Amino acid sequence: MSTRATTRRRFLYMVGIVSGGGVLSACTQASAPQPTAAPPTAAPSKPTTPPAAAPTTVTPPAVVPTTALPPVAKVGQAVPSTHPTIAALYDAAKKEGKVSWWDQHEQGIAQQFIDAFHKQFPEVGVDYFEGTQDVVQARAVQEARAGHVSFDFQDTGQNWGAFADAKLVDDKTDFTDILTLAGIDKQFIVNGTYSPEFNVYGCSYNTEMVKLEDLPTTWEGFTDPKWKGQLAVETRLRPFVYGTPFLGGEDAVKALLQRLAANDIRPTDGDTKSQTLLVGGEFPILVGAYLQRLINMQGKPWGFVPLDTVFSNEPGPGYMVPYGAPHPNAGKLFMFWFMSPDGQSLTDTLRFKGNPAPGSGTGPSKYLEDHHETVKFAPREYEDNYDKYMKEYQAALGLPVG
Repeated sequence: MSTRATTRRRFLYMVGIVSGGGVLSACTQASAPQPTAAPPTAAPSKPTTPPAAAPTTVTPPAVVPTTALPPVAKVGQAVPSTHPTIAALYDAAKKEGKVSWWDQHEQGIAQQFIDAFHKQFPEVGVDYFEGTQDVVQARAVQEARAGHVSFDFQDTGQNWGAFADAKLVDDKTDFTDILTLAGIDKQFIVNGTYSPEFNVYGCSYNTEMVKLEDLPTTWEGFTDPKWKGQLAVETRLRPFVYGTPFLGGEDAVKALLQRLAANDIRPTDGDTKSQTLLVGGEFPILVGAYLQRLINMQGKPWGFVPLDTVFSNEPGPGYMVPYGAPHPNAGKLFMFWFMSPDGQSLTDTLRFKGNPAPGSGTGPSKYLEDHHETVKFAPREYEDNYDKYMKEYQAALGLPVG
């Protein structure tokens, strides 16, 4: 829609506080009546039925290289589960019996989300499938093409384009109304979806092999010859892709990578494997690490390098209930809970992936503030063209282009 670019500019310059309220879509995927939701403290006794809104088309934003921080996306106030619209959704979900959730969370982490959901909505079961983003994409697209979708709730992430091509998402899968009832401000909603998870990209080090005081505080610092033979790099090069507008642009990033290559940097494949090699003593520094690994590395010789600047990216498309979901009401009910303060609190504590912007009050935000690290958020262009940048930077570093 024509206001998309304006909304994104507001995302980069405004400081907003998330609020509740909104209108919940019908309890079926396409065309049931839409009761109007009142504010959390004054739910109406009888819903009204407004006319259906016309489908909208989202136009990708222009590239806006900037150092501005996004607004403080504090968790808002959800309407209570007794709200007439949510109560009606729960009744419909109980008839469906369960929700099928596909995600990348480890089984133990996912179970804690499921247990918390059941405390509020005990009569809806949850089936969980764990898979990487590539695996769930392939499986979901295959099902869509076969005309038999078996899941109800999934993160779209970088798979949005593939899901749109497979008709898993379209103008009928806009969840703005249910997200606002969960407490999400509309300016954070992308393509009718929302993601509560943020990644922070930097470097990690083995605390038994390197002293904190010897670490550089800038990315350029790793080009010092004293680090020759001591650096590994995760080959997806995420910090450099998302750091492009803050490291001087494409040419400057390529030149930086060429200087790093002179230190005989060792390529590694995949975050989990790379972090395992790091704490196992295979190398002292990993360039391209996620801050959220902090919670998995308790008791291990792992630290996050205190660089003065680390990178994240603007939130893009997030969780959705696909078109053709077998349990659409249960999927929407789970979405409402997952995006509510209760669900987002677990995302922060169990995943350590809350909004890292200063003042948001999340674990990552507090960590970065305590360690005097500034996080900068890359515009959507870098996510939308991630493969292009990654391949250019792999070539600059002298790596095989994947």
